[in-house]
Amino acid sequence: MSDNDPKPEGSVDQWRLNNARHLAGLTLHFGRFTRWNENWDHDHCAACWAKFAESDEPDVQHEGYTTGPDYRKGAGYEWVRSTCVADLANGLGWKSTSKGRNPG
Repeated sequence: MSDNDPKPEGSVDQWRLNNARHLAGLTLHFGRFTRWNENWDHDHCAACWAKFAESDEPDVQHEGYTTGPDYRKGAGYEWVRSTCVADLANGLGWKSTSKGRNPG
């Protein structure tokens, strides 16, 4: 098993797989987090719930992978931390790009 393979059923990472399963099979696009709208000041990783925001608070993610136009709620709606993409991509069938947000 490589470091990028999801851990076996029942492992400490199973909860991340379960949380992000609704994004299975999508292409995720790397970019800098920006608000979805004026009232939406932060978001959370779909897998591990790490916080994404534009603010400079401690432990806030500023870059990561986001959904594209193939996601039912639209491009830039859901975010996934880079570590979670590396750990879970094989198990969830994710493809990724580095072209940034706003792919559609």
